[in-house]
Order: sequence, then C-alpha cells, then structure tokens
Amino acid sequence: MQLLARYNVIDVVKLFMAFLVIGIHVETLFGTEYPQFVDYVLESAVPFFFICSGYFIQNKIVKKGKNISVLKDSCKKYLKLYILWQVVYFPLALKYLLVNRHTFEDNLLYCLRKFFFAGEIVFSWPLWYVHALIVAIIFIFLLQKCRMTLIHIWIISIIMMLIGYFINYCTTSANCNNKLTTICQNLVFILGSADRNGPFRGFALVTTGMIIRQYLHYIKHEYAIGLICIITSWLLFIYSLPFYLIFLGGGFFIITASIQTKDRPIYATLRIHSIFIFFIHMYFAVFVHSLFKSFVTNTTCAYLIWLIIFFICLVASILFNQLRRIRFFQWLNHLIS
Repeated sequence: MQLLARYNVIDVVKLFMAFLVIGIHVETLFGTEYPQFVDYVLESAVPFFFICSGYFIQNKIVKKGKNISVLKDSCKKYLKLYILWQVVYFPLALKYLLVNRHTFEDNLLYCLRKFFFAGEIVFSWPLWYVHALIVAIIFIFLLQKCRMTLIHIWIISIIMMLIGYFINYCTTSANCNNKLTTICQNLVFILGSADRNGPFRGFALVTTGMIIRQYLHYIKHEYAIGLICIITSWLLFIYSLPFYLIFLGGGFFIITASIQTKDRPIYATLRIHSIFIFFIHMYFAVFVHSLFKSFVTNTTCAYLIWLIIFFICLVASILFNQLRRIRFFQWLNHLIS
C-alpha cells in the first residue's frame, strides 16, 4: 500500500459509516430486523472507525518516533471528547433517571458504573466507542512501557477478543458451567457487554489498525487483499465464527486507504460532518422515536426513519460547521477535536 499524505477517500467513507451507525441504532430503538446482508454491512462501521484510529495513531508514532508521547496525547484527546459528549448527552440520561423510581444512590451508582466501565449511560450509545478507544490506548501504552513490540501487543489483543467471544458464549449458552456463567454475567454487568467494549473489541481493532500502518504498506495488491478479507469476514459472519469484525473492518480500510484522489476542501468538510453526525445522532434518533415509534411496523418504515434521521443530522451538522467558524461559537470546535 502506498502511503499518502492525505487519505481523502477515508473521509468520504467515514461519513457513510456514520450513516450506517444511525441504521444500527434505528434497528435497536424500533425493534426491527434487517436482512442478514444489511446487518453484515452495518457491522463494518464501528470496526472501520477503530481501525482508522489505530492506523493514524501509528502513523503519528512513525512520523514522530515517540510512542509514549503520541499515545498520551491521543488518550487525552479522546478523554476530552468522551467527557464533553457525556455532558451533552446527560439531559437525555437525566430524563430517564428522574422517572425510573430508583433511589438517588442507585441512580448515582448506575451512572458511575456506566461512565467508568461501559462508556454509555442512557442513549449515549455512540460513546462506548470512545470509551473503548481510551481503554485500548491505555492497554497499548502499558504494554509498550513493558517493552513489548507491536506484533506482540497485537497477538495479546487477539487473545483478548477471543476471550470476549468466550464470555459471550458463556452468557448465552446453556452448556456452560453454572459458576463460570455467573462469573461471566457479573463481568458483563460491569462492562456493559460481553465483547462490545474496550478490552475485548476495541483493543484488538485499534492494534489491527496499527499493524496495517506498520507492515502492510509494502504489499502491492491491496485491493485483492482487501477483497479477500471481506469475503473471509462474510464466511465467518454467516457461520457465527469469531474475528469477522477484524477482517471486515480491515478489508474495507485497506481498500479505502488505497484509493488516491486529489486534495479538495470538501474532504475536510466531510470529515467534520462524519464526526459530528456520529456523536449527535442519538439525540435526533430518540426524538424521532418518540414521535413515530407506533408507526414503524416493518423494515421499510425503519429504512425511511433511518433516512429521516440522517437528513436531520446532516442539516444540523451543516449548521454546526457554519457556527463553529464564528468567533463567539469557536468553543464548538472542542466537540470534534
């Protein structure tokens, strides 16, 4: 893969992936079911984002030659984003907390557990990704401090992902030992998910992005490799086998990063839209859900709602992009950087 100064097509695909994330949450909110292939395409979104982050973190490390400082700066950046967007989403959480009839102490413990371990409280679903990214960077930082090479860290992350699949199996299967099932269920209670978290998913995907940056740029047949990865991921997906996310996200990323285009201002604008839409869309999704939940009775309706939410988010993002350039609203830039 030829390394480019800019990866313009990635900015285009990021916007498409933000669109897919909306589709994921529409399916969850409205309780609909998409066809298997649509679910498969939707699954590519978050792995693609993780691999992008890992790739560009390693790109900075290669350019600066300072592993620890780059990892520290990246962790601070994502921690700032995580805290700011949790504040933005807290009104949605507060609305739920005020009507759930639990005690103040129970709600406080619930919020603290979700904030520190799961990455999402109430309807702040996109933020688990940022939380998982922070956890992944911390793991990589600690292992690099122990003088581990990138390839060894990647192997450890793959083992961790396999453990996540095993935990998921134990919590859903009747064939596991009762004591082991209880342990796994308690772990899921703390982390919020069996594998959709930092230790068991984000860690492996971020290090995969770093590996792609470090090693695969020497390979010339990147389109063929990307396509093989995607086909492999499909076979793993339809048979419910582990690691399809790595092949899926990695395959899409390898193909996308290999497409060369001339620099144009539109790409930077699309990057801003993809970030803002990814973070803000749950606000609009919850609002639309409250208005139309009784009308969404089939998949066709869900597709329409999906498009409506994306359109609203895009309009909001265009407005946001204009406002952030005004001196009085320049503080908005902290929400995307």
